[in-house]
Amino acid sequence: MDRLSFSRSIRYALLPAVMMVGGCGSSSSPTPEAPEVSTETTEVEVVEEASPRESARPNLKTPGGFALPEGDLPEAPVKRNNPGEGGMSLPDDLDLGSSAESSSVSEPTGDTSTNLVASSKKVAIEYAAWDKVRETAAKSGKVTVLDVWSLACGPCLKEFPNLVAMQKRFGDKVVAIGANVDFDGRKSRPPESYEPKVTEFLTSVEAKFDNFIVQTPSDEVFEAIGIGSIPAVLVFDAEGKLAKQFSDVGETAGFTYEADIVPLVEKLLN
Repeated sequence: MDRLSFSRSIRYALLPAVMMVGGCGSSSSPTPEAPEVSTETTEVEVVEEASPRESARPNLKTPGGFALPEGDLPEAPVKRNNPGEGGMSLPDDLDLGSSAESSSVSEPTGDTSTNLVASSKKVAIEYAAWDKVRETAAKSGKVTVLDVWSLACGPCLKEFPNLVAMQKRFGDKVVAIGANVDFDGRKSRPPESYEPKVTEFLTSVEAKFDNFIVQTPSDEVFEAIGIGSIPAVLVFDAEGKLAKQFSDVGETAGFTYEADIVPLVEKLLN
C-alpha cells in the first residue's frame, strides 16, 4: 500500500470518532441542550368592560319596545304598614281648609284630565256610615249607580263627570249616588275636614244628586265591598239586588261609564 492510500485510510477511520465528539457543524465544545418548549397553550379570558354609562344604567326597554325616559325609575307606591292608619291618604299639599265658596276652582290632585268649571250653586252633602250609604242605594226602588271615589284617586276624578252625564241622560229613571271615602280613620283628619274640597269638586261638575262623605274608615269600606282599591262602582237593579260591581282589578279593570256602566244600565232599564 502506498503512502497516499495509507493516509486516506487513516483519515476515513478517524472521521466517525471526530463527528461523535463535536457534533455536526459544531465547535469542539458540546452544544447545550435547548429548553423544552411546551406545546400547551394557555387560554386567556377576555372580558369586555361596559362603558360607565352602560353599566350604571339598566335596560330601560319594555317588552313592548317602548323606551322609558332617561333617569331613575320611579319607586312603586308603598302600602301602609299600620292598618290603624287607614289604607288611603291625601297628598300632603292638599289644602283641606280652603273654602268651597271660592269663585275659582282649583284642579284636583292626581292624574286626571278633567277640567273643573266653577259653579255658583253648591251641592248638598250628607254624612253616613258605609252600611247606610249602601242601604240607600239598594232601597231606592230604581236602577241605582253608586260611585265610590276619593280626592286622591285620579281615575275617580276623571270618570266622575260621566256619572253626572249618565244621570242627566236617564233622568228620573236612574238614581246616581256619590260616596267619598277619603276618611281613613285618623283622628287628625275627621270626615268633616274633607268637606270643603269635596264640595268644591262636586259643585264644579254639577253633581246634583245624593252625595255622601262616608264616616266609615276607607279600609273597612274596601273590606265590606271586597275590593283592594278604587275606583269602584256598584250597580243595583230596581229590586235592590247588586247587578254588577266594577273595580280596577280583574275582568272589570279599566272600566269606564261609556263602555261598561251605561250599557249595563240600559240593559237593566229594558
